[in-house]
Amino acid sequence: MPFDPGQPSYFLAPGHHVIEDGFEPLFDPGTLEQIVVFGIPGSETIDTILDRVAEAQSKWRGMDQKSRARILHRLADDIEQGDMSKVAKYMSLDGQALSRDLQRVSGWQL
Repeated sequence: MPFDPGQPSYFLAPGHHVIEDGFEPLFDPGTLEQIVVFGIPGSETIDTILDRVAEAQSKWRGMDQKSRARILHRLADDIEQGDMSKVAKYMSLDGQALSRDLQRVSGWQL
C-alpha cells in the first residue's frame, strides 16, 4: 500500500500496512474538530513488527563495519537526492513549517 497520511498505517518492508486493530481520534481543542485518526496496533500486530525488527537487527549485527557504512552512505545519498516535495506537502498538511534543512535540500525559498 502506498503511504496515505489520512490512513493510519505503519511501515514494514516492503511497504505500508493499514492498522485495523483500533483507532483514536485527535481533536483540535479550540474548535473540537477532528484533525486526524491515530491507529492503535493490537498485540498481534506489535508481535509481528517486533519479530521482523529482531530479524533485521540480527542481520545488521552480523555485517562488518564497512558494509554497514556503505549502506548508510547510500541511504544518506538517496535522501539528499530524493524528491522532497511529498515531504513538504505532508509537513504542511500537518500544520508545521518547513525546516531549514528541507529548504536547503529541496532548493525552496520561502
